[in-house]
Amino acid sequence: MDEHISALFLNRRAWIELIVERALKVAVIIAIVFICAKLIRMLSRRILDVAQKRHDPRDKHAHEREKRLATLVKLVDTTMRVALFGIAILMVLRECGLDITPFLTGAGIAGVAVGFGAQSLVKDVISGFFLLMEDQIRVGDVIKINSGLSGSVERMELRVTAIRDGDGTLHVIPNGEIKSVSNMTYEFATAVVDIPLGYATDIKKAGEVLTKVAQELENDPKWKEELRTRPEFIGIVGFATDHMMLELVAKTEPHSRWAVARELRVRSKLALDAAGVEMPKGFTVHLEQA
Repeated sequence: MDEHISALFLNRRAWIELIVERALKVAVIIAIVFICAKLIRMLSRRILDVAQKRHDPRDKHAHEREKRLATLVKLVDTTMRVALFGIAILMVLRECGLDITPFLTGAGIAGVAVGFGAQSLVKDVISGFFLLMEDQIRVGDVIKINSGLSGSVERMELRVTAIRDGDGTLHVIPNGEIKSVSNMTYEFATAVVDIPLGYATDIKKAGEVLTKVAQELENDPKWKEELRTRPEFIGIVGFATDHMMLELVAKTEPHSRWAVARELRVRSKLALDAAGVEMPKGFTVHLEQA
């Protein structure tokens, strides 16, 4: 009888020690997880605080970049925290004596099923993540996608990008379908104006007239702030059957290229008419739409 009681006492003591040991391990795991989660959150906030302190009031796109950074930081923060808590749950279950192999197998099968069923969605999200992270395009930029569709960016999300073209149509494009992006308003732009003149034209005289047009535009207070550099008369840039092509160029603010180009065309036409320099008859000028 005494031996039986002693055995029960020893077994009970062993069970208590086992429970305490595993409880301590679970407590350590939970503590480490919460510490790591807190560090992740602190790092996220620190990144956003640094970005706000570096805010340049003169930068028109600073606020948009801060929103983009906040989106990316939130995404990474949430992903890391979910992964961290998922790993912690599995570790706690293992410490409680449960076999986690079925959970891992089930998660693997579910992951494969979701991967096959949502390949395009995953592709769109990954592409959108890198578009945001690499700052390739911003809301308000005028872009051309896949060397075809062009317009102004109205909305950027992880899955889709929405752009509005010249006739007001809104196009919503999955980010996974974007193979190439031509950004026409990134940091600065260049206004290019081609002016056709007949072969009988006095090139020296025409050059003087167009150079004066460029100087007058630079000195105009209305247009000065739209220019990055002085407009420049390049000279003859091409020949055709009945005319030669002269060119004016101006480095402008990102969204000013079209307005500056239109103003240069108007001033050039008026100045050339006043100087008696005629454009070839029957010539068609194709203008780029903003």
